[in-house]
Amino acid sequence: MRALLLVSTVVVLGLLSAAVATVEPEEPGVVLLVNVAFPIANPCPLREIKDIYLGNLVAKNGIRLMPINRKDPELLRAFLKTVLSMSLGPYKSHWVKKALSEGGNAPKIVDGSEALLKLLAENKGAIGYAAKGEAVKTEGVKVLLIADSCAVNIP
Repeated sequence: MRALLLVSTVVVLGLLSAAVATVEPEEPGVVLLVNVAFPIANPCPLREIKDIYLGNLVAKNGIRLMPINRKDPELLRAFLKTVLSMSLGPYKSHWVKKALSEGGNAPKIVDGSEALLKLLAENKGAIGYAAKGEAVKTEGVKVLLIADSCAVNIP
């Protein structure tokens, strides 16, 4: 009887640990933000956002575009997955290759929403992203909607 109880306990604990191991944390909703004078139409085609963040579109209407990434690894991964349909490894690899072959500059990296909002407000070509809860109303900054269907959460 004791052996049966011990085996049952081990099996239940094994099942519980397997269930816990397969639960993935929920990704934060991502909101795209731009300067109010951003030179691309709102809503913006998803292809143009991808081209900006991959360095294929660097200027529009005489304004240099400034893609901004966040230092927060969870938010960066959520953005890459939902907007660019990429994971971190291939994204970093893309920029290493681009820098070596074409001399392109990877997106600027900022730490925190305050730094992001400041850069967005000060630069006409700036585009960045924030977690849904961080997108506070800031003078000179607006939400960029995406024209194509994708999994980005827009308020």
